[in-house]
Amino acid sequence: MRIINLLINESLLKAELALNTANAETVVELCRNYARLLAEYRHELSELRGIPEINLAEASALGRELVEQARRAVKAAIEITDRDQDRTEALLDSFVSITQHQAADTFNSLKYEDADNWTASEAGVQRILPTGREDGVGMRRVAVAVGGASGINEPVFEKSQSPSGSHSAGAGIEMFSFDDQTMISEMATELLTVEEAEEIAGRLRREAYVSHKITFYK
Repeated sequence: MRIINLLINESLLKAELALNTANAETVVELCRNYARLLAEYRHELSELRGIPEINLAEASALGRELVEQARRAVKAAIEITDRDQDRTEALLDSFVSITQHQAADTFNSLKYEDADNWTASEAGVQRILPTGREDGVGMRRVAVAVGGASGINEPVFEKSQSPSGSHSAGAGIEMFSFDDQTMISEMATELLTVEEAEEIAGRLRREAYVSHKITFYK
């Protein structure tokens, strides 16, 4: 009975079911609990070969056959447990350990705020939009020289000013002359700090997992 009781661990099965039916608020704690129970189960499985009922059963031919079958079952259970433990720990890590670059990838993958043009830097995460959109707070324009004897494109920077002599309206707007140049215009949205981006990405990942079982680990 001890072998059967260990192979079919009711607490572990209940923890797996709870994780599969978790919501975005409970999934991290339930994932931690399932990973802990998997580790305990793995340890118990590794000790099965040394229990008395297996050693005593080896005294007869039937006993040896039963022992061999039991050992194959234990080996299979260990392999399954190892795979599930790796998967669960990777899932947990994907919820709680997110860099700003991973946050930007998450935003793009899940079309956060209906956008897939999020970029990350040391300062945080923000969207880079084409000009003409009204939801940005800073605009940047880069004029790239085209052609030339060298055939090398080089950035040309020349700020334009309004007739009053002040910079053109709009925070961070830079206008550049473009004689024989190609104008590339971009608008940067308000920056999310690293902490803000990681928190939002974690929430999005949890919601994606509990709703559609979308994961963000390899």
